[in-house]
Parts: sequence; C-alpha cells; structure tokens
Amino acid sequence: MKTKKYYKYDDPAHGWLRVKKTELVALKIEEKITGYSYERGDYAYLEEDRDKHTFLDAMEAAGKAVTVEYRHTNNRSRIRNYASYRVESHAEHVHKKKVIKALLDMGIHWGKSAIRKIKNGSYTEVMYWKAHYKLQVN
Repeated sequence: MKTKKYYKYDDPAHGWLRVKKTELVALKIEEKITGYSYERGDYAYLEEDRDKHTFLDAMEAAGKAVTVEYRHTNNRSRIRNYASYRVESHAEHVHKKKVIKALLDMGIHWGKSAIRKIKNGSYTEVMYWKAHYKLQVN
C-alpha cells in the first residue's frame, strides 16, 4: 500500500491539514467539512479539531495510508486569511465559471499568477472580483 503525505500547518493557536478538495469529493465527505476549515485554490485546509479527523477516518476506512509532515510558525498563520470552506452548489459552480470567463475576456493583460488565482479562486473570491470589476454576468 502506498502512503500519501500531507502537510499540517500550525500557528501558536491552531492547526490545519492541507488536502486537495478533489480528495474530499472522492471520499464523499465534502459536505461533512465545516466552515471552520479554509480553502484556497485546489486545497482545503482542514481544522485540526474535527475536520482533520473526518478526513483521516475516511482515508482509513478506504484503506489508504497517510503520513503527516508538520510545519509550524510562531506567527499568525496566513491560512486564517483564506476563505472559509464551503461546498458550491451546481448553480454556483456554473455561475462561477461564467464569471471566470468574463474576467479573463476583459482585455486586461493578466499575468500567469493572476490567471492561476482567477481560475482556482473560491466562489467567494470570484464573486469579489465580479463586484470589484462591476461585471454584469448572470
């Protein structure tokens, strides 16, 4: 059995396990993750008290081995600034894709990093950009 490595990030007050959101979907636990976890791009940062255990228990039930590598900072973690985790409805997902297309078609010369951030943005982040640029997308 192949062991999969995950990173757990800790600051002085709390910790989060970084997991690809697609893994939550594959394990059918994306709806069980609380808003106390965070998300950014393709990753969910599962809070250590409940959501991390939901994930690890699901991995164990699926017969998948896990190792955790710890990363600690003595400062406030930047993870606290990420969007709260939420599962997008189908309608939100479709709308988000339309807004992303509108953002990328605006005629602005976006850099590679900006394009990646737009394409991987959470629903909340993309709706912020929609409002910021006053896009009329239905």
